[in-house]
Formats: sequence, structure tokens, C-alpha cells
Amino acid sequence: MALSEPWQIAEVPGPRKALVITKPEVVAAMIKKAKSPILIVGHKAAEIDFEEGKLIDFLIEFSKKSGIPIVATAHAVSEFLKRNFKPAAFM
Repeated sequence: MALSEPWQIAEVPGPRKALVITKPEVVAAMIKKAKSPILIVGHKAAEIDFEEGKLIDFLIEFSKKSGIPIVATAHAVSEFLKRNFKPAAFM
């Protein structure tokens, strides 16, 4: 199985390279351990389709049920507002 790579392909000195987490159990444990978790959502969330709906719809439902606030990037804000959901903040 090939490893997933972060989007950044050039080596940037200083910051550590992020790893893509593929196991839901690991993500759940990290969220439970976090003191103040947030979801940062970009424009791709509105483009990714599943059989049951778009990723952005799942993230809105997840945010409402878990109480974890969403911070939307500039291009994603309009997609949230179309769905009558106001993100906690946007950047």
C-alpha cells in the first residue's frame, strides 16, 4: 500500500511534514484527547461526493452533533452559507 503524501511537494525547512491519518480510530482518539478541537474545512469538501451526499454535509452534521466548531477557508464559506450553516470563523 502506498503512503499518502501531504499536498506540499517541496521540502520547506523548519516545519515538520504532516502525516495523513487513514484510521478512523486514531482520529477519534486524537479528537477525544484534544482540549479545544476545531475543524478547518476548505473548498474541496464541497466537491467530494459520497453515495449518501457531499463531504461538506457530513462535516456540518458532525460539527452539530459533536459541538466541534468549523473554521472555513475563504472559498468554503459560501458553501456553508448555502446550507444555512454559519461557521464559527473563516479565513
